[in-house]
Amino acid sequence: MAVQGADVLVVGSGVVGRSLAFALTEAEPSIRVVLAGDTGEAGSGGGAASGAAGAMLGALGEVTDLAVRARHGRLRIELAVAAASRWPAWREQVRARAGATAPQRDGYKTGTFMVLNAVSSGLDDASFAAVARSAAEHGLPCHDMGPTDIAGYRPLENDRALRAWHLPEEGFLDARAWLATLDAALAVASHTIRVPAGTLTAAPGGGYLLDTPAGVFRAPRAVVAAGAWTTPILDALDPDLPVVPVLAAAGTAV
Repeated sequence: MAVQGADVLVVGSGVVGRSLAFALTEAEPSIRVVLAGDTGEAGSGGGAASGAAGAMLGALGEVTDLAVRARHGRLRIELAVAAASRWPAWREQVRARAGATAPQRDGYKTGTFMVLNAVSSGLDDASFAAVARSAAEHGLPCHDMGPTDIAGYRPLENDRALRAWHLPEEGFLDARAWLATLDAALAVASHTIRVPAGTLTAAPGGGYLLDTPAGVFRAPRAVVAAGAWTTPILDALDPDLPVVPVLAAAGTAV
């Protein structure tokens, strides 16, 4: 099978991979990007995280007490704050490229409540307080409110919240609709090739090879954005590569 050339291989087609492919082709329309991963119908997330995500766009919702104590944890919060501030412009940029083919609604809004449940521990208390401290540090609003004032909040008697924050600038959206919007934007870029997942290896003489059911592709640069599969892919590619492990996790947002 002949090897096809490309400029960048993007391994993983969740929201990060699709966003990266969009950003690359938006910056340089002639760049050839191979996007490898789920190739189901537009907006599908398969069994991966992007399609099942609660699609929180906030910077404060996952702040923990342990994170704010560590330098890298604080840097992560700073990055999240900066990213959240740029989201509205990013959303408009993607929707403008997608045009009329984008879903009419993507569920984007702001305003999030955090509740401190009665079924919790001292660690939860500390992290709840860390959210307020981080908000103050970054100039973001965080309002103390009674849990009973949250519309639609009807807990079981023994699971009722003790306290609640209202984070008016924390955003959210419909994850599946946003994946469909990214797909519509990528469809406009004729130099983006969508292929099924494959095997990434280092190419002899430099660069990378991606062997997929749709063909073999070679490029001088590759980006792995495969969520919880990122770590094993990188370990197989270069076990000595110093990267922070990407772990699987579970959460619930309503």
